[in-house]
Amino acid sequence: MKTFTRYESVDEVLRWLDRQVSALPPESVAVSEACGRVLAETVQSPIDVPPFDRAAIDGYAVRGFETIGASAYSPVMLKLDDTAVALQPGTAARVVAGAPLPDGADTIVPFPLAEEAGGFVNIAAAVAPGEHIVRRGKDIACGSPLLPEGRLLRAQDLALLAACGLDRIIVVRRPRIRLVTTGDDLAVPEQPRSGHQHFEAGSSMLKALVARDGGEVAAWMHVTDDAIGEALRTDEIDAVLIAGSSGEGWNDRAAEALETAGELAWHGIALEPGRSTGIGRIGNTLVLLLPGEPVASFCAYDLFAGRAIRRLGDRSTAWPYPARRVVLTKKISSELGSTDYCRVRLTPNGAEPVAVGGNTRLSALAAADGFLLVPEDCEGYPAGAEVTVYLYDSLDSEPNHVR
Repeated sequence: MKTFTRYESVDEVLRWLDRQVSALPPESVAVSEACGRVLAETVQSPIDVPPFDRAAIDGYAVRGFETIGASAYSPVMLKLDDTAVALQPGTAARVVAGAPLPDGADTIVPFPLAEEAGGFVNIAAAVAPGEHIVRRGKDIACGSPLLPEGRLLRAQDLALLAACGLDRIIVVRRPRIRLVTTGDDLAVPEQPRSGHQHFEAGSSMLKALVARDGGEVAAWMHVTDDAIGEALRTDEIDAVLIAGSSGEGWNDRAAEALETAGELAWHGIALEPGRSTGIGRIGNTLVLLLPGEPVASFCAYDLFAGRAIRRLGDRSTAWPYPARRVVLTKKISSELGSTDYCRVRLTPNGAEPVAVGGNTRLSALAAADGFLLVPEDCEGYPAGAEVTVYLYDSLDSEPNHVR
């Protein structure tokens, strides 16, 4: 039976991880499928937007100077002509918002300021030239930059690209992940549970976390403890996540399998919970060994796997959570020598811990609104201390326990 003789610091492992992992190559995708992807190159507009002078509102296209002096008591009368491509002197044409201006027109008179009668339009107020129109290229000029390289695309960005006539763009390839769960004592989803098994709970969580960080689970498999080596194939994937069999028990064989197939760079990290985490490579493929216990797996994923997947996809390595400075309403005690992923809940007066150190109650993790990290050289924080909490939900969401 192997034992950990030394636990490596979280910071040292993160530095190694950042040196080993770089962004994947680019690929072409449809704009309609690009939300959440990272631009691999700056995009310039191939056209002017709008591509012609257009009406900003519904109304009548006119020559603005011809409305000078118009009033309710002395309206200007213009002949209505909706058929002419070019507006003749003394005429007006109906237009709708977004429609091109007839040649010769430079102004839109709003419908409420005009009245039709007998084939003419009586305009009851002067409208200055240039009012209520949008000139060609006013929004976006042809050749101007739209979005920069490295942009994480949002829904509104797709609309901007589509408005410029773009149907495909170049983005960083999405990381492909093989997710492996292990354990003879686990009943996997959609299979019956025997008397001495418990339900496998980590795969659903890890699939969601991978998706959050811009990756895709290309394959998921559950293997027995003695078949982990079979799951370490690296064809057509960018990283392998193995949840389980990473500890010090006689049947914890993930580290041994990785060491046989490639390189085991780290095994045993000063993180609570998550001490049995391991990291290595097989060729160019990153392999992360996560604890089988779901809470420890969640914490280790957040610290290491999530960061690696975001880096592969050229996303920011910063926490994917909003941060808030809050006051602790209860003290936090932490063990020296380990980084403590302390789960907290928000209260009307600040934040209080719901689980610290090696506490692995899944119900406590689900009840938490966020977490804070207690550094390995710190024994915790007293009540009243101001700390940075990273929130699992957005800043404008209500805490879990008050919904």
